[in-house]
Amino acid sequence: MQEYTIRFGTNINHQYNYEQAKRLLISLFGAADLTQASYSRDYTAEPDDKKAKVYLNFYAVVSTAQPYSKLKQQLKSLEKQMGRTAERKAQGIIDADFDIILPKEK
Repeated sequence: MQEYTIRFGTNINHQYNYEQAKRLLISLFGAADLTQASYSRDYTAEPDDKKAKVYLNFYAVVSTAQPYSKLKQQLKSLEKQMGRTAERKAQGIIDADFDIILPKEK
């Protein structure tokens, strides 16, 4: 089993997407160790930019026997289930973004 940290982010429907992402991760991996949600401004925006979207981010630690490539594929599938499309991303709408934080080399 390999342990991975997964970062989830969204900039729309924060609470709904947060709950849905947690539910999907738990259904995929079992009882995931989910950390508390935290909010942050889009790091690419200027501090005084009133149009900058607010992102919700949280981290989950999961254990899986799946290889990295399969895990990445599964997370892309979850993004689509949550409504992510290339068109919405081009409009700056991020329904769901799952990223795998690779473990540090020992």
